[in-house]
This record gives sequence, C-alpha cells and structure tokens, in this order.
Amino acid sequence: MNFIILFILMFFQTAFCAPDLCINAIKKVEKEEDIPRLLMQAISVVESGRPTEENILAPWPWTLNVNGKGEFHPTKIAAITRVKSLMSQGIKNIDVGCMQVNLGYHPDAFKNIEMALDPYHNALYAAKFLKKLMDEKRSWSMAIGHYHSRVQPHYISYRKKVYHQWNQEKLKDAGIVIEKQGVSLSKRFPYRWLLNMKPQAPKSFTSPSIKSKTSHHFLFSRN
Repeated sequence: MNFIILFILMFFQTAFCAPDLCINAIKKVEKEEDIPRLLMQAISVVESGRPTEENILAPWPWTLNVNGKGEFHPTKIAAITRVKSLMSQGIKNIDVGCMQVNLGYHPDAFKNIEMALDPYHNALYAAKFLKKLMDEKRSWSMAIGHYHSRVQPHYISYRKKVYHQWNQEKLKDAGIVIEKQGVSLSKRFPYRWLLNMKPQAPKSFTSPSIKSKTSHHFLFSRN
C-alpha cells in the first residue's frame, strides 16, 4: 500500500514539474549560447507544448513525434522505451524532447536516447544547430526558417506561429497571461489598476488606425 501511495505521489510530482525541466534548461542554454531571449522557449511551446492545469501551454520534455503524429509520454523512461521500440522496427523519423530534434535528420546529435531526452542536452543541440545556420545565412530569420523547412510556404506559416508564441512568452514573463477568452493577470503583475484607467476622449475624436511595425520573424522546427 505504501509503495502504491509513493508511486502516485511521484507520478503527480513528475507531471507538475515536467514543464519546468524544459523551461529551466532552455533559459540556461539561451544565456550560454547567446540566443535571443525567450525565443527558444517560444519554439519549444510550439514544438512540444501541452496545456497545464492552468490551461497555459508549456513544453513537455517527453514529447515524441512519430512520422508526423505527436505523442506525450508521462515519464522519461516511458519515452525512452517507446523510442527504442520504434528504432528496432526501423522507424527513424522521430522527433524527441523539448525542442523536438529529429533523430533521422540528426543521427549524430546525441550519444544515446537517454541524452536525446535530457532537456538540457536536447536544448543545447538545438541551440548549436540554430547558431550554425545563423552563421551560414547571416540572418536569424533565414536561419530559423531553413531549420524548419527549405520550402517557403512551410517555413513562413510556421514562423508566424513561433513569432506569435514569442510575443506570448514576453507577456507571460511580464506577468500577463493571455488566455483563449481574454487576458488574465498573474500575481506577479503589481499594477492591475492601470488597465482600468481609460482617459475620456472628446466626442469628435476618431481613433487612428495602427499599422504593424516591421519585425523579424523567427522559426524553429525539425524538418
């Protein structure tokens, strides 16, 4: 009975802490490899994100994508077992981990499957490969775009997803969480009252249209 209770506690602890494994590893790698802040975090959410208890997307470290079909495994051991089984069947098109590195396209990326599913090593390889493309293309946008796909329509649509998520990550970092039905503020945001301040405009006032500023778009994926 005690063993069952301990197992249940360990399972729930793993489920709640798993997203932090990706986030903490990615933050460390971004600093070490001089990657634009929160970019890899945004990419990881697009690549391996799943809803948390608070209905916020967060990266899952034991995510697999097998021939285009995503899988979320509850533990690292379960994910490793699944990958080994797939590879024994000759299946190589497998994306793994926080950053969804493809084992078929990057066969020499990791010494073993255990390292491939380690959040830090998974993120580190992703960052180094991204920087290699940056050196080649001399452009973050082109580098990350070509990492996803050499086919323009594919990397353009994906780039939009990543750029949108990057903005979301910046808002979350400031304490503002965007939900499907609106905006909610976390406890870390100390100036909620500012959002309720609406200056009274003259009756003849017409709100001008606002055009989006030109920005760099970023992208990262597995193909």
